[in-house]
Amino acid sequence: AWLDGAALMAGLVGNTDRFNQALERRASALAGSHKYPSGAKLVKSAQFRQVLTKHVRRQARFGRTFCLASLQILEYEHIAKNMGEQAADKLHQLGCDVFLQSIRASDKLCLASPGKFLLLLSDTDRQSASKTLARLTQLTAQAKIHYHRKALRASCLARLVDSAEGGGDLEVLLASVGFGLDDEREFCWVGTQSSTAVAGHVTVGGEFTSWVERYSGVTWVAKKTLGRHLQLTEMTALDSWNNNGVVRIRALEPADEESCWDDDVLQIILARAKVLQSIDHPAIIRLQDYSLKECRALYLVQDNPVGQKLSDYLSIVDVDVALVLDWGQQILNSIIYLQGVVPPVVLSQCDENMFIVVPHKHLMLTDYEIPYLFPRWYKVMHVSSEDIEAIAQGRPTAAYVPVIRSFARFMILLLARIARPPESLVTLLARLDAESLPLELNTAFKVRASLKAVSDITRVDLTARR
Repeated sequence: AWLDGAALMAGLVGNTDRFNQALERRASALAGSHKYPSGAKLVKSAQFRQVLTKHVRRQARFGRTFCLASLQILEYEHIAKNMGEQAADKLHQLGCDVFLQSIRASDKLCLASPGKFLLLLSDTDRQSASKTLARLTQLTAQAKIHYHRKALRASCLARLVDSAEGGGDLEVLLASVGFGLDDEREFCWVGTQSSTAVAGHVTVGGEFTSWVERYSGVTWVAKKTLGRHLQLTEMTALDSWNNNGVVRIRALEPADEESCWDDDVLQIILARAKVLQSIDHPAIIRLQDYSLKECRALYLVQDNPVGQKLSDYLSIVDVDVALVLDWGQQILNSIIYLQGVVPPVVLSQCDENMFIVVPHKHLMLTDYEIPYLFPRWYKVMHVSSEDIEAIAQGRPTAAYVPVIRSFARFMILLLARIARPPESLVTLLARLDAESLPLELNTAFKVRASLKAVSDITRVDLTARR
């Protein structure tokens, strides 16, 4: 059932247990360090087999349970194929550093095959281990490295089995997390369809209950329907993993209470949620975390930046030409950045409800992700069904015209607040709002260059008047 009101307050309150205390460190602390405070080390496969065998025997004799997990860097093979083994190795090392920084000294991590690890979590149960794996996957997603000036991020797929489920059989435990032993008793990847998997922050079924324990003090903000298909509930909460900082939670589900998303829709949603989590731009609100509940409710956890809604700001503050020009270039920078991710994020519209004004009068884009996550469900008047389909298929060029026209109309509304706007800017915006775009203005890159030229001339004129 959908969580709201008092149920949200009760359901999202929780505390991390002592098993997760070592995981409080953030991925940002990893840079340049290979000394891990917990004392954790990467062990060789032979040593890992010995420790695993010891734990199996100890459970049979004393009943002391443990958990075994496999951790897979999903981008490893793609990076190796497209950027080379050196780049893939750097991504592999990033994951290794995150894991070792975050586990206990009593846990054991082993490189089982390229891009894949085995992790033994001693003296724990499935519930605690699930929390740990969810935390590891988030820390992995937040960390990044640079290779030839290109930022690389990793997604982690974790598979988990409780030792009690293996019946004391080492090979059954390994098979449950996708591994086997070859003729030389070395680990080999065989894959699995039956184990419990935690991909990124996607948790299914009972795992959602563990995931929401991270957030407490939930406050309901608003609930509304988007078109005919989607329902949005907005909340704020305290993030217990980040010094109880305030975050914004947006929960999306089908408007029909009897509906669930089918596998094809879920595949798109979850793949694109990973893309949103990788976005790192100062003028775009950041997606910290996400989770799926019962294949019908997607929870997005975002930063809660300090600022004022642009519509409220404009109602009390007079804007000048210089500020409007700055805002225009900031918006175009965000549009260009979002169109560079894969698949691209193409803004469905530009209006004052999509932005907040943060310190130093900068604009931050806050509402852009829903059309991206649900390209065939979420319809808005500024983008036709054909353009929605183009965005869904990763063809942003077909959607440039409505995006640029919407940007132009937004700028024209801002310019209407100025007594004597510069003629060069008025002319440029009129050309962008035409029925067809000129060839020299048919992409956001070209519009940004033209706007910068107008801005430079305008600033010179304003300086001369003074």
